[in-house]
Amino acid sequence: MLCPLHNKDSQLVGWISPTENIFDTNMVWVAFIQNGHAWAPDDSTWIGPVYKELICLDQSGKPIAWHGSIRPEGNTLFVKPTGIAARLARPVRPCTPERPVIPPWSIPPLGGWSEVSFVEWFEHRPPKIRKITDIGPTQHEDTSRGLQNEDTSKAIQNEDTNKSTK
Repeated sequence: MLCPLHNKDSQLVGWISPTENIFDTNMVWVAFIQNGHAWAPDDSTWIGPVYKELICLDQSGKPIAWHGSIRPEGNTLFVKPTGIAARLARPVRPCTPERPVIPPWSIPPLGGWSEVSFVEWFEHRPPKIRKITDIGPTQHEDTSRGLQNEDTSKAIQNEDTNKSTK
């Protein structure tokens, strides 16, 4: 059975099949649930806890999305799992349920809402660190202007020279 998930503004953001899977509003599979935690379907990395089977929490324990049948609340007393979860087979894409009623909760949860949106939550990945070896031989990195190739660097140098001579 799919249950609607709402954000802090009571907007529909996804659907949850308690203890099994999480889908976005387009019924795209965005996470699977094992042992009370959500995991990324592509690489089985930990996304965050799922509290009381119907509340998606960020990695600090603050609520991101919740089902309207229960009051949204956080939980910082979870144990972060180690490693990755056993990968599951992709579930059959469910039919989109009818639009649910807007949940009645208007009181913010104790400790507040997560700063992370539902989409940011299920797309959570650590930032990639750019190595100096990733920059090609005709490129250099100017921190004030980002990554540039040789031609744009010359144009910028000419622009800077023109500014300084005026």
